[in-house]
Amino acid sequence: MIKRYLSIAIVIISSVLLLTSCEDDDETVSGCTNTEACNYNSSANSNDGSCNFICLTDNEKTRVVDFVQSAINHVQSVGETAAFAEFNDTAGSFIDNELYIFVWDSVANVLAHGFQSSLIGTNVMNLQDVKGKYFVQEIYDILKTNDEAWGWYYWNNPLTTTIDKKFTYAKKYNDMIVASGTYNVQ
Repeated sequence: MIKRYLSIAIVIISSVLLLTSCEDDDETVSGCTNTEACNYNSSANSNDGSCNFICLTDNEKTRVVDFVQSAINHVQSVGETAAFAEFNDTAGSFIDNELYIFVWDSVANVLAHGFQSSLIGTNVMNLQDVKGKYFVQEIYDILKTNDEAWGWYYWNNPLTTTIDKKFTYAKKYNDMIVASGTYNVQ
């Protein structure tokens, strides 16, 4: 009889241990669940709002911001016509490896472009990247309430001629947007 009770007790204890070990499978792991984010967590099953999409170091961000500010300073110094001519010169002083300046007006007409001169004079508000992202619209949405914005999208890298993730900094100046961006090559 004692053996029978002992056997039942062992079965019950084993069942309880088995059930409690399965509870870990249902545990919530918070983190960034968006695969496009720099800090994507493949173990997370609950998005905690921590996703970061601008995958640059502080030095990389500063380099882009300073490049855009130097372009704005140049417009102030020499005027729009002369500055835009320099921005459009693919061998000029406003080309720094992968960085080049592009300028949009208040409704996203391209006024200058240091890499794709064919875009000058066109409206790019509905331009999409290779994944269908309306990145110009996203940047303009941020600029509705801010003087500057960061955006990301997939674009042709002039150094590698491949489509890479691009991080663009855009800043309002008068009635235009002056911008440049760098790439995250993985």
